[in-house]
Amino acid sequence: SSISKLPQNKQECPICFEPADRPLFAPCGHMTCHNCYKRMMEARENDSEPVPCPECRNPIIDEDGNPVEV
Repeated sequence: SSISKLPQNKQECPICFEPADRPLFAPCGHMTCHNCYKRMMEARENDSEPVPCPECRNPIIDEDGNPVEV
């Protein structure tokens, strides 16, 4: 998967500004917390539309170009 889970990392989520207990790292290297990423996935109008990185807006996609599911 393009997103790695690093549970011991307590970086601050750029969306909710809380320490991320379960951070998700996008292919671009930016991070968001698991709950914020899930909310962004649920807010999409189209399920095939990738979630944009909260910092650089690059799409968060897997190796096949599909939106990353969590």
